[in-house]
Amino acid sequence: MRKREKISQNIVRHAASAGACLLTFASLSAWGTADAFADPVWTKVGVPTYAATENAIVVNGTFAVPQVFNASGTELVFNTDFRYGSAGEDVSKLSDRNHLTKMCLSGEMSGVKNNLLNDGSKVVLTFDPDVTDWRSRLPIVKYSVTTANDGDERDPDDWILYGTNDGTEWTQLASVTNAALPGGDVKESDRYIQYDFPVDMNANFSQYRFEFTGNREASTIFQMGDLVLWSENPESTPDFTSKPELGRNYVPLMVTGCEVWKDGASLARRQKFDVVFRNE
Repeated sequence: MRKREKISQNIVRHAASAGACLLTFASLSAWGTADAFADPVWTKVGVPTYAATENAIVVNGTFAVPQVFNASGTELVFNTDFRYGSAGEDVSKLSDRNHLTKMCLSGEMSGVKNNLLNDGSKVVLTFDPDVTDWRSRLPIVKYSVTTANDGDERDPDDWILYGTNDGTEWTQLASVTNAALPGGDVKESDRYIQYDFPVDMNANFSQYRFEFTGNREASTIFQMGDLVLWSENPESTPDFTSKPELGRNYVPLMVTGCEVWKDGASLARRQKFDVVFRNE
């Protein structure tokens, strides 16, 4: 039985919106503390352009070399236990904003097949935002997964997204079980498709980590076209300095090395949760 046919208690299908699937995410408050659970849906965007929208802009940054851990927690060795599928299918392709390229990982080495997923193993992808780009200082509002050119059995299915400001303590931001992205291998309609997943919280961290634990079926091969984080799109470039002399209400969004200040009323209009204002 293909993995996508399994029934999970953590997922509820919703037929009211064509092409949409309800998932379970951890919802955090404005100050980063888990206090509720939401059921946002993934959205099928189609062939990606990664152009800024009214509400979101792409966060610039790079992914570190993938890490793979087996079911016992032992880290596999790159180019010994697993490798890139072929030349040009490296991790940099996840953030190049080119849906025609892909990252492909294979555990098939000299006749030995090492599982990368689905048996307790996991693939870890760590994203470092470009600290010189002001977009990296804004809250993350969504992330998107773009399917690669072929092999729907290699599409991601289960993962957790974390964030950190110190590289040690990680906060869980989202958890997806049985994403069940639409299958098929017809490039014009089934592949090269962007799917958006919202982050229903004020996720503002200096580093992010995806831990993939399952794909559709191919336990020894895993691939994606792109994996992109999106921050909120402010009405204008934000002012990153505090101005207490103005005597106005501001909400500080903490990130490593700086404080991001944004007009509290504006932020409240853009977010669904309650915001606590502080006079500075």
